[in-house]
Amino acid sequence: MWRSWLAGAGLFVLGVLATMIIETLTNQSVSAVLRQRFKRKAAKELEQLTRDDDLIRLGDECLYIHQFVPGGYERRNISLGLRGERPFVEAIAEADPDLLPVPAESLIAEVEARRALYDSDEHPTWNGDTVTVENIDSFIRDDVNESPVLRLVVSKGDYATSQVCTERWQQWFDAPGQVMPRDKPELFNGVPGLLNSIGLNATLVTDDDKLVLVKRNPRMSSGRSGWHISVNEGMLPEDCVRDGELDPHVGLVRGVKEELGIDIDPRCVKIHTAVLDMRRYQFGLLGHIDLRGSRTSAAHVQRARMLGNAKDKSENARLSFIDWTYEDVRSKLLETEWIAHGWLNLILSAIQHFPSHRDELSDLLTDRTVSFNARADAVRASRD
Repeated sequence: MWRSWLAGAGLFVLGVLATMIIETLTNQSVSAVLRQRFKRKAAKELEQLTRDDDLIRLGDECLYIHQFVPGGYERRNISLGLRGERPFVEAIAEADPDLLPVPAESLIAEVEARRALYDSDEHPTWNGDTVTVENIDSFIRDDVNESPVLRLVVSKGDYATSQVCTERWQQWFDAPGQVMPRDKPELFNGVPGLLNSIGLNATLVTDDDKLVLVKRNPRMSSGRSGWHISVNEGMLPEDCVRDGELDPHVGLVRGVKEELGIDIDPRCVKIHTAVLDMRRYQFGLLGHIDLRGSRTSAAHVQRARMLGNAKDKSENARLSFIDWTYEDVRSKLLETEWIAHGWLNLILSAIQHFPSHRDELSDLLTDRTVSFNARADAVRASRD
């Protein structure tokens, strides 16, 4: 007993002496010194977070979060109004020329050529319907309880148009020294005619608390390989609840069936984030699927894949399962072999489901984010 008392007293005396020495040398109180250190660290972090105007760089990818709703949007607060088919020529004519990667005339000519190629007998290619975003409004709240609202105006497009616009935008984005136009906020609200797809992505946790992860097949994923979250699907015009209204929850139910081979209830789906893939100029909705209480286990998912129930099985090289715990999720997030929006979806789903670790996860997001403009600065420095 007396030894522990002496040890405690010794530590107390050392603490007092250390405080006196610090205050003598700095002519400041210890609390003032610590406060200045905190302010310097905070200023450095603020500089890092503001130099990109909210752009998140992960490897070669660049993402912009329109809105993150930790509890998920209320189903009634997500609206995707479908206005029917709109000619690409008409849509692109309304776009600001300064926001296009190439002149509108070039895009129109390329889209027509690509459609002809896909329809030819020599190179027959699927050219199905896609969903084109004409306007994004994720900064409003309902009149009842101030909950977030996401409203999109969308129309029908086709795969050829989506491919051409994505390819041309990515070429512009990847050009050496490229810097995003900060004085053009319209870019983040959807350039008419240019935003020709909506990606649906969701983490999925089974009834036995296993997170489903997939390893993407680079041949089926625009050359990208790496870990992805459970479901990655493009929205289609038939993902509707009624005429003139699309529903991303319905789209994710379809995606789970096509990619994992299992049936789920739409009520298990929560959409929590609206995001833009700035490297390909594609809009995305990120979410979480909670199958607890459904009696669908990780074994059911693996068995469905083995039996070939998932018609889009080839999009994923393999499945993997980890425990849906903070420790296991964080360990997986620390790995580097990820497709960017899958990694972002997982970290945002984790923030939603492990609120006591929100600060650590937010710090991880900051630490793994690379400045977009830092690339341009490095290129310019190498030329000087």
